[in-house]
Amino acid sequence: MPRSIPRDDAEWAALISTLKDSLPETFPEYKAPLPSQVNRTIDHTQLALTATEEQIDQLCAEALKYQFATVCVRKNHVHRAVQELKGSPDVTVACVVGFHEGMYETSEKEQEAREAVELGASELDMVLKYPLLREGKYTDVYMDILGVRKAAPLPTKLKVILETSQLTRDEIIAGSIIADMAGADFIKTSTGFNGPGANVENVALMRATAGLVGNGCKVKASGGVRSAEDCIRMLKVGAERIGTSSGVKIMQELGGEAKRKGPHDHGQLGYNGHLDEVFTFKPTAVFTPTGGRSHTLSVAIPGSIVANAHSIEQKTLLAGIIARALAVFSVDEVVIFDDDVNSPRNDSYGQEEIYDSPIDRTNDELNVNVSSTKRYTANSDPSHFLAHILSYLETPPYLRKHLFPMHPNLRGAGLLPSLDMPHHLRANEWCEYRESIVVSSSDRDGQRRNNIQMSNHRYNRRRSSSSPTKLSATVVDTGLPKKVVLPGIQLPEHARVTLRFAEHGPKPYAEPVHPSTPRAKAGYYWGYYVRRCRSLSSVFTECPFDGGYDLSFGTSERGAPVYSVLEEERQEYDSHGRRESHPGYKHLLLVFGGVAGIEAAIRNDPQLCDMHISPTEAGKLFDYWVNLLPGQGSRTIRTEEAVWLGLASLRGLVEGTHRPRQSYKSNAL
Repeated sequence: MPRSIPRDDAEWAALISTLKDSLPETFPEYKAPLPSQVNRTIDHTQLALTATEEQIDQLCAEALKYQFATVCVRKNHVHRAVQELKGSPDVTVACVVGFHEGMYETSEKEQEAREAVELGASELDMVLKYPLLREGKYTDVYMDILGVRKAAPLPTKLKVILETSQLTRDEIIAGSIIADMAGADFIKTSTGFNGPGANVENVALMRATAGLVGNGCKVKASGGVRSAEDCIRMLKVGAERIGTSSGVKIMQELGGEAKRKGPHDHGQLGYNGHLDEVFTFKPTAVFTPTGGRSHTLSVAIPGSIVANAHSIEQKTLLAGIIARALAVFSVDEVVIFDDDVNSPRNDSYGQEEIYDSPIDRTNDELNVNVSSTKRYTANSDPSHFLAHILSYLETPPYLRKHLFPMHPNLRGAGLLPSLDMPHHLRANEWCEYRESIVVSSSDRDGQRRNNIQMSNHRYNRRRSSSSPTKLSATVVDTGLPKKVVLPGIQLPEHARVTLRFAEHGPKPYAEPVHPSTPRAKAGYYWGYYVRRCRSLSSVFTECPFDGGYDLSFGTSERGAPVYSVLEEERQEYDSHGRRESHPGYKHLLLVFGGVAGIEAAIRNDPQLCDMHISPTEAGKLFDYWVNLLPGQGSRTIRTEEAVWLGLASLRGLVEGTHRPRQSYKSNAL
């Protein structure tokens, strides 16, 4: 007998609580399909915003070859995919809806669903409003899903994406129940764009929850399923559909093709003239540390450049372009300074620092300015906006839900390309260092204490009839399947902490370390630190490094050509033939100007004005005053473009293969 639909949030909460209490302690294991049948469980996926028509054609050709269940694409590619798959009734097209943040208006999702079906999509993968789910607004979540279900009724299949990386265990249960009762054919784990993807615990939980509701809703595991082993594990805990961009690799592994292929076997022409089994668009570069690194690279950028973009989408994209450059070129510190006389100059500037304790940053500091946490600041305080976006992107995805509440500044940040830095670890990746967040010992996700991974040794619980059970330890979320406990350490809640893992006996031992330790001790690039300054001069006077910046570059079209300033350094090699790198600096700073150049920052800097330094003397503030691209074809080079040019131009200096010529060094003021 179908369950009656709750009428308000309170009734939803009661139903969810009842079903949650009925869940079994352990979940069954299901029989996985035969290797030859796994293909029919796979949604072959291409959801990149930059996906080309050629990539969609190849996606469809691969789906036809391996007879996958569907190809899953964005709406703008549905028509082409339908045409490519015409004549093959067994391979259909799935389209994402409300992707990937889910917070579009329901009417927009309904319209997107109708248009996708009209274009030929037979399945829809919609993102539910998971921020509302976290707030307990169950009725709103239900009505949102129901609206899409009515806009695209059966036989169109509807999959509802929960985004499990952003939810607690209880919230996953709630989302599964609501989606099931709203008419979903599948409940799906993840978009793959927002933190860790599917894991066996969540898939098993979703399958068990759907079984309690009893409407026949199935489970789709998506996000991070990259191998045959991953795929089979998900199927064994209850998934009946797999969303992945690695479908071909999975089938090759299941069929033994990967083992049979020799090093010189480059595949052969297949559907639409594409090479089968050769995928040059997959990333292969992996950051490999080569030893501790004491030198640092810093970049200083004026916040006013945000005003050079008009819409919030353009402003957000500008920040994303800069963030990508910082990550690609391994920048350790980015300084956002005010160069506009009208910029807010409050007393909190310059008080941020690189901490001496293991605690990196707290929630308020990552949001840059507590007074601005609820309002859009790109117009009123562009430096705050830029620092906010850069901080968000630098933070590992699994920590963002803890450190960044919903904010108007971040409305479009989820659409930006991932930085994918070494500290942005997946749940199934191992590194001796890991970023974490301090959570309360009685974590709100309600997991049992025996699901917490103990670090180093067990803890004795001291019980008292007059007080609740306490643990003399700090519990942290590291993005791993289980929480980690730090014995005998008290750290403030919501603090971001860098941990080092080491093997001590049968269980891993974790200890908090200074945020610079992964770089200084092991040589990892470990992201960038965001610092705000009220003026150009305070970029130097508030430098967090002992001794300040010992090498600085200012950029201007009036500077010397950068290729003239640098000369090749004599190379030395160790006994193994490896090049030894000895950069001739400790802390390198590269400064960029805004629309009006660095000269405008000098004109609006009270301290420099008091020192009677004029804009015409800008070059004397730096060791070197350089022109990044003499003879440029465009009248202007935007700052976000200059950041890429500057970091690329100084790459040899950073790597120790080049050094600056002393003859070009500026005369100090």
